[in-house]
Amino acid sequence: MAIFTEKISTPYRKVIHRSIPLQGRNVEYDAIAEDHFIKAEDGQDAYSIFTFSYIRTNGEKDRPVIFLFNGGPGSSSSWLHMGFYGPRIMKLDPEGMPLTDGPYELRDNEQCLLDIADLVIIDPVNAGFSRLFDAKYAAEFLNDLPDAVSVSKVIRHWLAEYHREDSVKYFSGESFGSTRASLLAYLLRDCKPIGGEIHIGPGYTGNQDSRRNEKDLIPLAATKWYYERKKESLSGAASQPPLETWMKSCYEFLYHQYLTAYYLGHECPQDLYADTAEKLSYFTGLPAQYYMENGLWVSREYFRAHFLEREGKKLGSYDTRFTLPSGEQEDPFMAAFNPPINACMALYLKEELDLGDIGRLYRLSSFSADEVDWDEETEWKYESDPDMAHANALAYRENPDMRFFFGTGWYDSVATVENTRFAVTHTDIPLERVTMKNYESGHAVYADEASRRKLAGDIREFLLAEKK
Repeated sequence: MAIFTEKISTPYRKVIHRSIPLQGRNVEYDAIAEDHFIKAEDGQDAYSIFTFSYIRTNGEKDRPVIFLFNGGPGSSSSWLHMGFYGPRIMKLDPEGMPLTDGPYELRDNEQCLLDIADLVIIDPVNAGFSRLFDAKYAAEFLNDLPDAVSVSKVIRHWLAEYHREDSVKYFSGESFGSTRASLLAYLLRDCKPIGGEIHIGPGYTGNQDSRRNEKDLIPLAATKWYYERKKESLSGAASQPPLETWMKSCYEFLYHQYLTAYYLGHECPQDLYADTAEKLSYFTGLPAQYYMENGLWVSREYFRAHFLEREGKKLGSYDTRFTLPSGEQEDPFMAAFNPPINACMALYLKEELDLGDIGRLYRLSSFSADEVDWDEETEWKYESDPDMAHANALAYRENPDMRFFFGTGWYDSVATVENTRFAVTHTDIPLERVTMKNYESGHAVYADEASRRKLAGDIREFLLAEKK
């Protein structure tokens, strides 16, 4: 993350009235783009956090509100804004995938949740239109908990300004946003009622950890299935089982054989060792001999580089369905998704919200070559910095009606399906309060139209269940 400073003299605010057809009804709403100035401990304005609020016109003052953000840390919320939650989102190609070339266009989001909840999209300090006023205040957000504290101050300010203290509150984050959402639930646990958390492509960690080697088998196996099915669709064959069946058999192998053989190491009986290597080859497509010679494991990086090596391609880390020539440095998924997201965000700000008079650049992220370490640059710490699992346990203890949603993509080799499952099942929150869904997609679960619709439907069902 790079640190940028820019002083803003006066908070910006603009309100535009819009409408959108949702669930067979025309929903009118106010789109509010505004700064929230936050003071430091010395009483001076330290930074501004910018929000985009979508509030249903004449809606009930206690109706649910979702506070949402992306991750990074250092990313603006443009991905969730233009890809999933916003009332206007980017147009996809006829196959329901991101457009590879312009012109990029916007469309109504038919699955937008504005008919049942208001939305507040938050860009953290240093991203979007949010600004740090002086570098001396960087320590107030340059760490997991300080970052969450800065966002919690904005949420408290928003709730008071719009008289929404009685609304059921949800915190929704993508990737690192999972950390932020969990810590927000802890920091705002007094702001009752708290409805819960919605995690998309979650970078979630529990009370315990296990080696990534075993957990990474899952996206590797899903990727093998995807490319085998792709070959079959071209040849007209139909021998591949459904993905759910394939992954079930992979899990059975993981639980009942692979974990044992891997744990035994060189003490593993040779016949079990060899059979495990053969099955690993069956599920991942890599040679059994490789597993025999490398302790029955393969790194995600090696798999992405070598799975399609004969075709001169490498796989995307965030979504293994996307590829680039082997020599390219950029991640294939980012190369495909960044251009339409960035172009549509610029188009939306200019043509839909009419923010041409704001006088500052919308910073899509604060990543740059001049990186500042997230953890070590700040000396400012709280007395007790809870991890995600502990934060959620404390939040749930004071808000026992909280519920938790986790949506993960099979083809995500960064924040994997199994990493999420393991973390959630090793967190001190009752599993009956948890909904976990897996999708035929990647890190940005909503990257393709089919997965976006399924995800939206599942979150809608999750939110409506609160009323039952």
